[in-house]
Amino acid sequence: MKKKIIGCILLGLMVCTSSTAAFAGTWVPYNGYEFKWRYLKDNGNYAKDEWIYDNGSWYFIMSDTYMVSSGPVIAAHYNNTGGGDYCFDASGKLSSGGFIDGGNGKRKYFSDKQGHAIKGLFMVDGNLYSADMDNDFIEDIDRIGIKNIYIHNSLFYKDGLVNSKYADSYTIVGQVVNGKILNRDGKPFSANDKIFTQIKYLPKYDSQGNLIGEIKNPNGYEIY
Repeated sequence: MKKKIIGCILLGLMVCTSSTAAFAGTWVPYNGYEFKWRYLKDNGNYAKDEWIYDNGSWYFIMSDTYMVSSGPVIAAHYNNTGGGDYCFDASGKLSSGGFIDGGNGKRKYFSDKQGHAIKGLFMVDGNLYSADMDNDFIEDIDRIGIKNIYIHNSLFYKDGLVNSKYADSYTIVGQVVNGKILNRDGKPFSANDKIFTQIKYLPKYDSQGNLIGEIKNPNGYEIY
């Protein structure tokens, strides 16, 4: 009986410390608040601008020494991400695929099974979505309104800058309803609509982030 009691005590201690103890380091909350974390290495230095693998999951520590959570890390803004944009959930774990709610409760992100943030126009379980190319977020999920989708096949450049005019371009007017992209009548686009027949590339995923199909038009248009 005594051994069983001691075993229960030890198990309880392990459970209590498992949320902060990490292999070759320790998670430290910012001023005691558990919405912002740093990773203290065994050498006494905080992780910075690097990946951390802990308890079966990947995390990314930014240059300010704080862990990323609830959204994407854009490769152009950070170093050492491996050249790609990645999505992280609210706990800071690299996404294992699918939708992730943003911190404000109004935005959503979507990633593939490798955690890469999906941008541009894409489909999930037959529904069309559009994610911003810079901030990588799907439209506010509680908003209903007009969505202009700009499609073009080339850009004008002047002095290294992109001109506001496009060559051979057109606009598809649709609606955004809870993040989904629909036609101007509020219905899904049909298979023969230009949005499917003229664009260069459109990936199709299931809700877990598995790529299940693609639309490829070698001479097609880019989505702006």
